[in-house]
Amino acid sequence: MRKTWKGLAALIAAAMACTLLPLSAAAADSVRHTQIESIDLRRADKNDDRMASQGWTWNHDNKLLTLHGVDIDSAGKSGCILLPEDEDVTIQFIGRNKLHSGKSPAIALKGGSLTFLTRTAENESADASLSIVTNGSAISVTGGDIQISEGIFDLQTADVAIQALSDEEGNGGEISIRGGMLAAASDTVAVQADAALKVIGGSVTAVGSKAAMLGASLSIPGMTVTEGGAVVRTAGRNVYTFSAGEARWADGVLEGASQKVVLEQPSIDGGAEPQPEEKPAAAPKFADMEGHWAEDIVNEAVRKGLFSGTSATAFSPDAPITRGMAVTVLYRMQGSPAVYGARPPYTDTPADAYYAPAVIWAAENDVAQGVGNGIFAPEERVTREEFAAMVYNCRRACGYQGAAGGTLGAFSDSGKVSAWAQAAVTDLVGSGLLTGKEAGRLDPQGVTTRAEAAAMLMRLQELQAA
Repeated sequence: MRKTWKGLAALIAAAMACTLLPLSAAAADSVRHTQIESIDLRRADKNDDRMASQGWTWNHDNKLLTLHGVDIDSAGKSGCILLPEDEDVTIQFIGRNKLHSGKSPAIALKGGSLTFLTRTAENESADASLSIVTNGSAISVTGGDIQISEGIFDLQTADVAIQALSDEEGNGGEISIRGGMLAAASDTVAVQADAALKVIGGSVTAVGSKAAMLGASLSIPGMTVTEGGAVVRTAGRNVYTFSAGEARWADGVLEGASQKVVLEQPSIDGGAEPQPEEKPAAAPKFADMEGHWAEDIVNEAVRKGLFSGTSATAFSPDAPITRGMAVTVLYRMQGSPAVYGARPPYTDTPADAYYAPAVIWAAENDVAQGVGNGIFAPEERVTREEFAAMVYNCRRACGYQGAAGGTLGAFSDSGKVSAWAQAAVTDLVGSGLLTGKEAGRLDPQGVTTRAEAAAMLMRLQELQAA
């Protein structure tokens, strides 16, 4: 391998910070089996069950390969997983799986298609992950397509990390990433598709790549792409460059943009000019907001999708915001990124609750944790200092260093700020995000109202856009 990947975990973790999807999500241990050199299914004509000894099974009828804690080192030979040609193969993985190969692709398929899925085994606490280290390509399909639906992929390559190449007849070459977390550290290209490249959910991180994504057409509706300074480019004339500043479209080019970029164009196709964005729908009229000090702020927050009314005609601006509501609006503000837990890690948070994905996201990224005894208390009211801490943690998860230089001396009740909330409250006051109330009070122990929360988040958006 031409590049030494010492300290790679730190690089990927830094790059992933702005997606709010930590690479450490698969930290829990999983089953580990005897190390093997390869899984060769090119001539397999029947089912094969080596789960107990080697950690894999092959269902010949369904063309399903299941990996459960495999440890494969091909010793520089022909690759780790060799699949039958011209078949539609699904690789389902459980727990943590490791592959190490030489110059040959770690996973190779000719013809057909390759789909990646995950499954959680009974009593398995780790999120499913696939780690590949190779001097060649990590995953390569020729004359076929690749679809990633879920899972955590850590690809460390000296070549293209994941590629779908068309054959001489022009078949295949499409990659669809519909979920999961793909982190690729490569010397050349992170993701390459000869045909269409569609990123519909999840996240993609490219560290050290000369090009993060290459494809004849690129479709990324509402997708968050994080990369380390590479250029994202299609075969047409549109070039997407990521650097410091605010993202903006100009003459078919996405310019500026911070390291966390949400591409809101519905489709970018081979050099076509981006279509103008549709005007957002007007915010609904809430009878209880007329004449309220936060009327304009709340209308804008609702229009942007951060808040909803408590009914078709009411917003309830002075009602307290709950912990479930609080993490939900912060989650929406980050673009509602994909989460990787099957259900919230708390006994009082149903998987079908409106705030469930936000609770998972908040726990994964240290934005908000439970209150103890395995509960999150989603219906509990949030104090002003608690909401300040959530906002502060959310900013830090996206790389904010916290240097606003605020002071609390101007507030008569500054001594009531809890010690654990001092840094967050001070920073948000210094940033202008948290303001005082009547009689020079900060009221850190008072409840945060829905209007106050909306005001704080709209100020934060203005600050980020400045």
